[in-house]
Amino acid sequence: MINLEEYFKDLGLGIQGRTMVALKPFPAGSVLWEQAPLTQVPLPSVRRQRCNYCLRRASLQCCGRCRSAYFCSNTCFRNAWLHYHHVLCEPLEYDTYTNVDADRWLLERAALTLHSHARLNKHNSHSPPHLKYAIQALELHPPPPPGLSATHHATTTTTNGNHISTIRLPSTTPGAITTSSPSVPIDYNAVSEMMAPFDCPFTPAELSSVQEQITLSRFDILDPEQHMDKVGYGVYPLTTLYVQHSCRPNTGVVYRQDKQRLVTLDDISPGDLITISYVDLTLPRQARMDDLQLRFGPEFDCTCSRCQNEFSCLDTLLERGEIGQPGYLRLDQASTVLEEDIKEWNILDSIKQSIGKDFDGTLAPETRLHPSEFSHYVCQAIAPEIYSEGTDAVVSRHLGVNTLETFSAFAKDSRKEFTKGIIPVIHSLSNCDTVPAFTVNMVRAAEVALRQYMDQQKWLEAAKCATYLFVVYRLVYPPLHPVCSFHAIILARTCWNSLVQLELAGIGNKLEKIYMHGIRTWIDIARDSVLLSFGQESSLWREIVDLQWVFERDQKLR
Repeated sequence: MINLEEYFKDLGLGIQGRTMVALKPFPAGSVLWEQAPLTQVPLPSVRRQRCNYCLRRASLQCCGRCRSAYFCSNTCFRNAWLHYHHVLCEPLEYDTYTNVDADRWLLERAALTLHSHARLNKHNSHSPPHLKYAIQALELHPPPPPGLSATHHATTTTTNGNHISTIRLPSTTPGAITTSSPSVPIDYNAVSEMMAPFDCPFTPAELSSVQEQITLSRFDILDPEQHMDKVGYGVYPLTTLYVQHSCRPNTGVVYRQDKQRLVTLDDISPGDLITISYVDLTLPRQARMDDLQLRFGPEFDCTCSRCQNEFSCLDTLLERGEIGQPGYLRLDQASTVLEEDIKEWNILDSIKQSIGKDFDGTLAPETRLHPSEFSHYVCQAIAPEIYSEGTDAVVSRHLGVNTLETFSAFAKDSRKEFTKGIIPVIHSLSNCDTVPAFTVNMVRAAEVALRQYMDQQKWLEAAKCATYLFVVYRLVYPPLHPVCSFHAIILARTCWNSLVQLELAGIGNKLEKIYMHGIRTWIDIARDSVLLSFGQESSLWREIVDLQWVFERDQKLR
């Protein structure tokens, strides 16, 4: 029996029953641990572009025997062969995995990996070290209830031109860490019969049990190197066994190829509970609880600060936009309201009207905030420097931030001020009878519209949409959450692209310093977030540093 407590103790983490706590201080941006999955599969749509073992995007070689599996190196091929590919590899003349069922594929790999681990231990061979921890964690899990239905989303991409940056949006709903029961029922008898000739005696009942176990520990794998696209599914039992859910988590999940990293979203002190979010936090409380109870069982309940304490007003607002409530808008209605609002939204005029005015956050109950008004109202709390009269002084402050250490200290103070200032704003918003901008359907409409605007290279409209979504995500997620960090880059780049597009149209000379100052602020926020959430080794960090360099060069040439 592996001692999991000792394993985590070496990492500065403690196990108390089914919870994980910090044994030492962890500053924001710390990687608590990185783990390889028990097993994983690429999405069928990217199977020929991703290594079928480590999910790396690279030049691949096709298995010459089955002509259906692709690997980036001999090491990955050997590891795959050792654990499952020796069974799944059948001599074929052409690729038969065109319509592969990812759910059954994941089950087959999981069962074969479990069998190969036992076989290797029996013959005094050695399987990868991470497997012994993952397998023990899987065995300690209680059987989960049936999970959510699997859904697959299309990837959206854009191209660049005239020095306009390339951006791709996530192919999944931001923030959701899904667990899915098969969209098509798995034929356990067929899987059992397929494995039997290879000395893998799994009965249909045992395969059903394995499916239940991996359903609980299944995560979508998102690739920050490819703009947070979903590229596969992985099984990470250690995470679901010990890391509790919170709707206001102090830890986020990011991926490097197939390896899952848990990164702290705030400073963590000894004794603090380690938490992540397993659901989409733009949903109201009952919808989140429905999803969580499908995953963890009907007895599950959440008592975090979002559900019962200072952030609970967020759910009060969201619930007013539900079916049967005064603020309800169908998705098509929300799309129409958003489209009309974006047409009328003049960002420069809105900022000018607020410059020099004291922001007290007071709203009358009859106030109805649409996305443009809502965005500027909340921005005055989360980015007040944009509305500062002393533009030159603010620019000097930016120019004084020359090192990562100085910048990180400044950004940390900014995050503290954000958390301090946002609570009164949330309470003020909750005093309104309805807030059309803060409803689930309006958020979904904006996510769809942003993809469309970016596809069409309508960067000014995209920047407005990105501003609204950034405000929403900043309200419902901690500032350093990967959803916020990734979207901060989207906001900075769409704003920059819109500036380039306006200049190409001959309008650039009419833009005031205010617009430049806003772009600089979003770049700063994105740089801070990406540095701590994804790290300097990620392509997202290189992207934001490149954008900052281009922006600063442009300012010097003006």
